[in-house]
This record gives sequence, structure tokens and C-alpha cells, in this order.
Amino acid sequence: MQFSRRKMYSVSIVLIVLTAGFFIAGTFLQRVNGCGIGCGSIPVWTVCSGSSACSLSPSSWYAETVPDTFVFNVHFTSTVPVTVYFLGIQQLVQFYKCSSISCVSGSFQSFPASTSLSEKFTLAEGCGGYVAIFESSASGYISPDVSMTYDPSPSPTGICA
Repeated sequence: MQFSRRKMYSVSIVLIVLTAGFFIAGTFLQRVNGCGIGCGSIPVWTVCSGSSACSLSPSSWYAETVPDTFVFNVHFTSTVPVTVYFLGIQQLVQFYKCSSISCVSGSFQSFPASTSLSEKFTLAEGCGGYVAIFESSASGYISPDVSMTYDPSPSPTGICA
């Protein structure tokens, strides 16, 4: 594959920014928490713009990126059962095209429909390729408490392995 000079510069700049971002994020976490691994969790739920409960409907879903090198702590209560799916980027495209998990090929991890959940997703400790999908088949509300805990894997995990 050939790249133009402009594309090569763009790719280089993106890689430099991403590398610097990961370094800065890691340094920030160490300074905020006072140490590295095992120093507590950081809240990550941002899709409801700070409200305590988000509305759910059968035709909608929420997506949250799952950060690389972290345990993704999924905690919520809801008035209707909610299923959480962890999809790779290509699977997210399949899901988005038809808004149904039945359109997604390949294997994926999920937490079964529940009105109260407290689980950990660990496959992203060594992989930055996941998105969490929160979906319900009924109208109601979800009160999320989703966070991340720094815990990098020494080798690739999940779909990156």
C-alpha cells in the first residue's frame, strides 16, 4: 500500500499524539492516585451528561469505549433488564448497521440482562479495541456507576491477542 507524503505525515502526527496521550494519561493517573496499579477506580460514564439516570427504550442503546490497560467496572441499577455487550470495532459497525446483536458475527463477551449488575470486564487490560453496548428491550431508566481501574497486562489480551 502506498501513502502520499501528506498521509505519512498525518499518520506520524497521530501516532505521536496517541503515544504522548498514553504517556500523559499514565503519568496523570500516577500523580492523581499517588501510585500505579491498585490505587482505586476512576469514573468513566459520560453518556448522560451528568444526570443520575438515563432513559432507555427498545430502539436505543448506549455505547461506552472501554479503555486499554484498565479493568472496566460495570455497576448499575435499572428499572428494566439491561444487557451489556463487549464488541470489537468491526462488530460495533455490524451492530450499528442493524441495531441488533443478531447481526454481529464472531464471538463476544456479554453480561446477561439484569436490573442490577456489578461485574468486571478484564479483556481490555491488554487491548484497546473494545466498546461496551448497554441495551434494553423495554422502556425504563438506568443509573450507572461505571468506572475503570488501572491494571495493565504484560501481553495482549482479548481480540488483540
